[in-house]
Amino acid sequence: MVLGPSRTILDRFWTVQKIKKHWNVGPHNLKWPGARDYVFVGRHYFTEDTLTQSVFIELGDGAKVVLNDASNIDLEAITHSFRNSPGVNGSKVTEDWVKNHYRWIIWKLASLERRFPNRCAGLLHPNTALLQLRYRYDKEINGQSRSALRKIYEKDDIPSKCLVLVVADMKKLDDGFIYLELSDG
Repeated sequence: MVLGPSRTILDRFWTVQKIKKHWNVGPHNLKWPGARDYVFVGRHYFTEDTLTQSVFIELGDGAKVVLNDASNIDLEAITHSFRNSPGVNGSKVTEDWVKNHYRWIIWKLASLERRFPNRCAGLLHPNTALLQLRYRYDKEINGQSRSALRKIYEKDDIPSKCLVLVVADMKKLDDGFIYLELSDG
């Protein structure tokens, strides 16, 4: 949102506060820091028969997810199943790569469900998360396509390039500066 020169600092503050008020509404009260620790509760996504009779559940692009003792799917299970899924070269995918993309994907899916509950209900699902991981793998690792921020960081593009970024986190530091965590999606 671009605010014109007639808007005061106070107007800008209240606009941000109105937007922030809507961030906590919806079925998934998931904020950015919690996305990396998100666990899919098995009984919310699968039948009791599936959970009790299956050693694994086959999801997105043939990935076989092994449930933990509580019949849930955590980051460790997602990482293991993704790195061993058909068409993925596990040696090219590090745990840190999966962890980073997992938290962005979970945050994005939860945000979409929260913002558009009628259109995006059920989007935060382990199958969708694995398919999104696969899309990013195919684009970044197989397709050798890099994000706009990575190109700028690696000095393959100009820093004055126009970008649309999402603010994932904002903190006021002790020295008065504001820390922003940004992503180009």
